[in-house]
Amino acid sequence: MVIETPRIVRTRSLILATTVSMTTLAHADPEPATPPADQASGVAIAAPREHHRVANTLLAVPRIIVMVLLEGPRYAAGEVDDYLESRSPNAFGRDVKKQSWLFGATLEWQTALGTSLAVRLGRRLAYATSIDGYAGMFGARGQSGGLHANLGRYTAARIEPSLSFDAGRDLTRAFAGIGEHGPRATYDQQGMTVGAAVAAYAGPVQFAVRGSYDSTRAADPSSDFEYDPTMIVGFDERQRAGTGALAITLDTRHRSNRWIPKSAPSSGWLVRGEAAYTSGTASRTGDFELGRGTLEVRRLFDLFYGDRVLSIGASVEAITADAMEVPFERLPALGGRDRMRAFAMNELRDSEAAYSDIQYEWPLGVDLRSYLFVEAGHTDAWHGGYGGGLRYHTSSTIAARIQVAGSETGDLGVFFQLGAL
Repeated sequence: MVIETPRIVRTRSLILATTVSMTTLAHADPEPATPPADQASGVAIAAPREHHRVANTLLAVPRIIVMVLLEGPRYAAGEVDDYLESRSPNAFGRDVKKQSWLFGATLEWQTALGTSLAVRLGRRLAYATSIDGYAGMFGARGQSGGLHANLGRYTAARIEPSLSFDAGRDLTRAFAGIGEHGPRATYDQQGMTVGAAVAAYAGPVQFAVRGSYDSTRAADPSSDFEYDPTMIVGFDERQRAGTGALAITLDTRHRSNRWIPKSAPSSGWLVRGEAAYTSGTASRTGDFELGRGTLEVRRLFDLFYGDRVLSIGASVEAITADAMEVPFERLPALGGRDRMRAFAMNELRDSEAAYSDIQYEWPLGVDLRSYLFVEAGHTDAWHGGYGGGLRYHTSSTIAARIQVAGSETGDLGVFFQLGAL
């Protein structure tokens, strides 16, 4: 009799269990193969749909009819919209924020020239394509009219060609000497100008080339004209001249906040330079030619969230010829509603002209702004001016404006605008 210890019993049981397990694995089913690729991700793939060729053929025609009835109007509207968008975002006046018809009028009064009136009517035809006509009367506007056409925008460079024509007679102008500012008198001007220009853009930079031909005559001096007309080049003689110019403008002006109208920028720079050449002939004094250079710089400072803006600007203009050897009306000049605003249009003349101003503006409402300015201009000597005004802004333009300016000589200039110019 053999007596087994507990250790021997446990060892025999382990050997038996191991044998049974190996026997079971040997008779078990083999390991399944790797699942197909379309099932490896765990996403169930539906079985292919059965094809009912006869039924599908019979239903094809009514299915197409239903699809056209339901989807056709949507596709047609999309095609029409693509066509209109290719012509202009505002084609046929679809954008109510940008009117297809534009109307504007100005009324000006200056101490030396009296009252003048002008009206303008414009029509937007397509994107960057428009035609504008104006007519003027009385004072500095005399009997005048003109047309200006923008001929669209082309290529990625945004090339914009334009044409212009201006003509007038009995245009009252002021003469106060050349260089030294002397006694002021008036005369009448008449003539016409035909011009063409092409502008292109590269970001905030604009390049413009312009050419023009003009035929003008200054005559009919007033009874208080204290100068000898025969000693003034260009006076009482017909002038014919052609001009070519190249201008480059950097304009980074922008609004600081989206609730401020786009037509009221509050920060940024405006830098503009132009070089021009004029060649012509005068009936009494003969041929003349001159080069002209212009530089203008303006900086806008946002003082408080775009509501309060400080604007500082300066410009200088000079010609290459002697002031006494070219027609006086082609000299650099100051005076009018934008530079030395109390003086008469182009009253201050010389071979060089410099200008600077400081303007501060603040809001009286969301769209209404007021402003004050001081300015100085130099031809023979420095002259000063001051004034202020109100402007009413829309999203894209100044719709109304009134401005009053005075000078150290006691002159007064009043300008009123209604409508888009």
